[in-house]
Amino acid sequence: MTTFPVATSILSTEALGSFVQQKYVFDAATRCTLLKTGINHTYLVESSKAKYVLRTYYYLWRSREAIAEELALLLELKEKGVAVSFPIPDKDAVLINRIPLGSAWGVA
Repeated sequence: MTTFPVATSILSTEALGSFVQQKYVFDAATRCTLLKTGINHTYLVESSKAKYVLRTYYYLWRSREAIAEELALLLELKEKGVAVSFPIPDKDAVLINRIPLGSAWGVA
């Protein structure tokens, strides 16, 4: 049997928490919890120092450029003093990351 294509899935909170620890250099106490599913999924990321919200997008739902424009707008609003959620760059100053899917994460 061939592998059946997947249109959407929910990421493992444990694996996503590990991914965030590596990308953002959060401590080992960092935990990830699914808050909401929808067109994009929202997770609560809690480290020993702070709480954050992480958003994941459906594969191919929006282009990388469209997401980058959304993040640029949020940063501009923040700079102008508007109370908005805003993106936080990872340890390499990157705002958008691809999540590696496949056998490396236990997916066949």
